Amino acid sequence: VIAEASYRFLETPVRRLGFRGTWRAARARVGVDAGALWGTVVGGLATTALVFGTVAAATTGASVSSGEAVVAEGQAAVDAASASPTPSADDQPQPDEPAPAGALADGAVRPPAPSPTPISGGEVTAVGDSVMLAAAPSLYETLPGIRVDAAVSRSSWAGPGIVDQFAAAGQLGRYVVVALGTNGPISRDAYERIAATAGPDRTLVLVNA
Repeated sequence: VIAEASYRFLETPVRRLGFRGTWRAARARVGVDAGALWGTVVGGLATTALVFGTVAAATTGASVSSGEAVVAEGQAAVDAASASPTPSADDQPQPDEPAPAGALADGAVRPPAPSPTPISGGEVTAVGDSVMLAAAPSLYETLPGIRVDAAVSRSSWAGPGIVDQFAAAGQLGRYVVVALGTNGPISRDAYERIAATAGPDRTLVLVNA
């Protein structure tokens, strides 16, 4: 069953559309708002992780493996984004304050709740390992302005220092996505330190591949 699902939903789309085309088709079914950030970012990382493990979908005879090529493309995207100046996270637009309770006149009908405010890429800071690095081009395309700091074989212990650097530079977004330790152990202490830096005013998204 797993092999059939992999062939139908992953290997065949990758052969037909390529890695980035498969990701575009997947994200086209997801709206990028506060309620969909999990699906957008985590789904992209999960798809990338599965692609790494899909031997049948790889191009044979290449001097560089498909996984290495995807990582190299991601590194180029991160380097290009790092070379471009990005505004401080404090400069991003803030959502409107909700109306105070009891503001409606007696007998008035409360209007329906507004739709979730779309998240801009400038509000998101992502720290990860090779899986996030490979997904970087699609993350930049889906969330323009997102800050991505990813590297091959990065462990969870490296996370707190990187998040601290973003915070010190005023570039830690309202949404902090961390995807580390894909091929290694996870440090609870490291994630507690990351959570402490993020604080109660930010949303921390931990991705476990």
